[in-house]
Amino acid sequence: MERLYKVFESIILGIIFFGLLAPISMFYRLMGRDPLNLKLHGAQKSYWIERNQVSLIPESFYTQFIKK
Repeated sequence: MERLYKVFESIILGIIFFGLLAPISMFYRLMGRDPLNLKLHGAQKSYWIERNQVSLIPESFYTQFIKK
């Protein structure tokens, strides 16, 4: 019985991937959408994002999800 579950699990996950996720990703590529921002833009040489230096206050770690 457990072998049967493994077979059907693989089949169902394959159907979900190739029937739903792969077509959506192909559509995004055709439309030029880049949600993960993987393309380098212009004269950009690196994916690195420069951040402003922020002093780390230990109390800020307790309220990291609260916007001030």
